[in-house]
Amino acid sequence: MAGSFQDAFIKAGVVTQEDIDHKEKEREATIKKEKDMEIVREQVRDMERQDARNRRTEPTEPANPIDKLWRKNRSLMVHLIHAFIPIDKGHVAFDASELHTSNCCICRCRLISKSDLFKKIPELSETSLVHMKEMVEGTLTVEKMKSDWLKITDGTLGIVSKSSKTAFCNVCYREFLTWVQLAVLNGEPHINRIVGKMRAENEPK
Repeated sequence: MAGSFQDAFIKAGVVTQEDIDHKEKEREATIKKEKDMEIVREQVRDMERQDARNRRTEPTEPANPIDKLWRKNRSLMVHLIHAFIPIDKGHVAFDASELHTSNCCICRCRLISKSDLFKKIPELSETSLVHMKEMVEGTLTVEKMKSDWLKITDGTLGIVSKSSKTAFCNVCYREFLTWVQLAVLNGEPHINRIVGKMRAENEPK
């Protein structure tokens, strides 16, 4: 049926076969570009997972940023535990109305929202194509990829909570959750009292 319509349009002089061929090539190019982008995204995820595994095998410094905050500003840490634990309390800020601060509460890196990121998609798509070429050539590294993307986004997505005006970057948020989990497992008295009280308050009456 589609062919009949095309033939009719060609005979009527509405379009030419060259126009139809050109549109078909554009459609195929778009499909190929989308497939290539998905391949790049999957490769990036693999690299990030490998990077995360490598970091987990590295020895942890005795005084990481979360430990330092716990020692220097215990009231803020207690607030963060109440606001971001359990894990479903934290989510990526959609726009400026949810992102009440421009810096991570731990590392002070610049934070952006999903809306900020959406505006950068065209530039990110172009950079991803360059990265795909470099990946094939074997010249792409995780550090370079992150650096290129950071130059475009000028920040990292902020993790926020409805119960707080503070925010985390994704890396610090994962470290914060891990720190709390380890503190509970290791029997840290203060953390266990806080978490235990939260559990009691959330239990059905």
